[in-house]
Amino acid sequence: MQMPWNTSILSLAAAEAALDEEAELKRKAAYNNAEVDYVVKELSKIPGVKPYHSHGNYVFVDATDTGLTGKEIVDYVFEKDKIMIKFFAPFRGRSGFFRITLGTHEENVACVEAIKRYMDTRKKAKKT
Repeated sequence: MQMPWNTSILSLAAAEAALDEEAELKRKAAYNNAEVDYVVKELSKIPGVKPYHSHGNYVFVDATDTGLTGKEIVDYVFEKDKIMIKFFAPFRGRSGFFRITLGTHEENVACVEAIKRYMDTRKKAKKT
């Protein structure tokens, strides 16, 4: 049996060495967890947006209840701010799925603010 992707011996050695650096591993895990918390907290403030807490380096989001598709959100954020996030195909009648892979705190703030800006723009457009 073969894995669906290959990992080089050098990559495996680097991963093993990284695991030996317990203090650094804890520091990076704490940073990652803080960034997940930040993104989830901020996106949860947007009506209709449901971010899912993660133990990985990403946050999965369902914005179906905003009336927008994940693709619309992803396209807007890229076109306006050149921030790349990933949308997911509709699943079980819900079409607002997208995923944010964490970056630096500044990048995460920019991404969250771009999504908030789009939601505000949409809300203002509905009022007129």
